[in-house]
Amino acid sequence: MSVDLGAFVRALRARIEDKGASRGLVYPWWIAVITSVGQVGAMLVAAAQRDVLWTPQPVVLAVLLIAVPHALHFVLRDWLHWSIGTAFGLAGVGWMLSAPMVVDTNADATVLALALLVGEMTTTEGARLGLFVGGLSVVMMFVIEGPDALELGLPSILVAFMIGYTLRWQMRAISAERDAVDGARARAALEERQRIAREIHDLVAHSLSVTLLHVTGARRALTEDRDVDDAVHALEDAERIGRQAMADIRRTVGVLNNGPRSDVQAALPAAGDIPGLVDDIRAAGLEVDFAESGDPSGVPESAGLCLFRAVQESLTNVARHAPSAPAQVRVDYSSRGATLTVRNPAPAAARRGTGGSGLAGMAARVEQFGGTLYAGRDPGAADQWLVEVDLPGSAEWCVVKRMKGRAR
Repeated sequence: MSVDLGAFVRALRARIEDKGASRGLVYPWWIAVITSVGQVGAMLVAAAQRDVLWTPQPVVLAVLLIAVPHALHFVLRDWLHWSIGTAFGLAGVGWMLSAPMVVDTNADATVLALALLVGEMTTTEGARLGLFVGGLSVVMMFVIEGPDALELGLPSILVAFMIGYTLRWQMRAISAERDAVDGARARAALEERQRIAREIHDLVAHSLSVTLLHVTGARRALTEDRDVDDAVHALEDAERIGRQAMADIRRTVGVLNNGPRSDVQAALPAAGDIPGLVDDIRAAGLEVDFAESGDPSGVPESAGLCLFRAVQESLTNVARHAPSAPAQVRVDYSSRGATLTVRNPAPAAARRGTGGSGLAGMAARVEQFGGTLYAGRDPGAADQWLVEVDLPGSAEWCVVKRMKGRAR
């Protein structure tokens, strides 16, 4: 019957790593194997030092006392309780210490077995249990062999404890780092989903609002003016907007999911597309007084997208809440940044949040660039609704501003 050594090693590795992960131990699997083999090997050397390995005597069974808990640890699915390993380990070493050495040497291999046991307990169970097992080991050596045994035993136990403590501290640092990386990945994934959701929301909300304006115009052309040609023209515009919106949604989702950052920005609208957006709104029947000053080409593409979406969301809200009211849009570009102002007569009932994500998405975009957003009644004219966006002039200035704000 042949044994697949590779499969056995892979299975052993998986078993050790799974058990270690359940305890928060992130070290490679072979460290546990080396520790176990080292303890058993040290006991075999200790048996040879007492000449009980080749001429078997009952004390050689002390090696089995050391080996049994390690074998159980590798075989059982559950983590072996520390008290079992400690009890078997101390019993085996104590039994071996009770037999006199026949080899003329001061280096008793049982000290290495005890040191590995203390280091293992400190690493896997913590400093308190490590000190406890180390103290029992020192007391046992003192009782069985007297004070002379502590000359080598005590320093060895202390060094083993310090190594185990260092490994445990390092293990916690690795775990914290991995948790931080996993958290960063989760936040990045969430931010990406939110970014896609904002883009889709803006596209759908805007296209539906413009489509409804066209449909309203068609209804009025039929019911009030009896003008079939105007109604057909309005419905054709609504159909065009709907088809364009579907194409934009597919393109945006595809680029956001698969494209590099440069392709994403190139595929999305920028500050230079704001006049075309206003023209589409006007064609749907909304009265918009639009003016811009300065050069929009100097605005970074990402900041331009922020401005575009702010205008889009503002005019979409005007179309939804006050479709018959005129709107005023002003965009000013300068070396200090860009300022957007949208005004329109406030409806009779003040706007209140309806659980939508439009305003929240706009605020998130503006905050990302270190800008400010105001949306509410105009402080200088209570009958006017005001949306004001102020973006800084560069990404570098934006980052420094946020850092200074956090330092305060």
